[in-house]
Amino acid sequence: MAEFESLLAISGSPIAGDFTTIQNAGCLSTRLAIHYSPDALSRLIAFKNMSNDPPWRNPDWVAHTQIMLDSFQHFVGHELITRSGQPVEDARIVFDAPFVVVSHGIQDDPILNYGNRTALSLWEMDVPIFTSTPSRLTAESLHRDERAALMSRAARDGFVDDYRGIRISRSGQRFLIEQAIIWNLINAQGEPMGQAATFSQWKPLTE
Repeated sequence: MAEFESLLAISGSPIAGDFTTIQNAGCLSTRLAIHYSPDALSRLIAFKNMSNDPPWRNPDWVAHTQIMLDSFQHFVGHELITRSGQPVEDARIVFDAPFVVVSHGIQDDPILNYGNRTALSLWEMDVPIFTSTPSRLTAESLHRDERAALMSRAARDGFVDDYRGIRISRSGQRFLIEQAIIWNLINAQGEPMGQAATFSQWKPLTE
């Protein structure tokens, strides 16, 4: 079976329509019920087994950060950050940046595979939860067609730099993002690796 339902320990409130509260489930009383691919669950288990080191020290995150930075320069035409020449230090700079950086993979229903500290705070998730979440769930259901069209435009053109739209956090907080850049990710061989996004302007919505 390509996908199967897993229960993921998580604190906080579920998002109506996408998340289900499951009672009496392990050490935490609230759990997230989503259909995850085996690949996503493997990643979740790996993160839960990581040490207490910050995620940017993880070699996979260091390598992925280089792909994001190289791809940004390739498609957008300038650097996302002032690069240090040291991949681990670049990974720290991106993770601790005051702006959002996120990315997803190349699955049919792409799974988020990177979120920096600002993104994790904004979406109110930790690394294991964030990197096991389908990226479409970062938007409300009524805004997902708009988001899908945007991703298709970025895939066609290499990047877009004029996006504004509404997103939703784990607790249900809606926020408007503006001047977002979305760009394609490729490896050194030019093979597709997903898409990434960055933005520094957002505001909470009360209605």
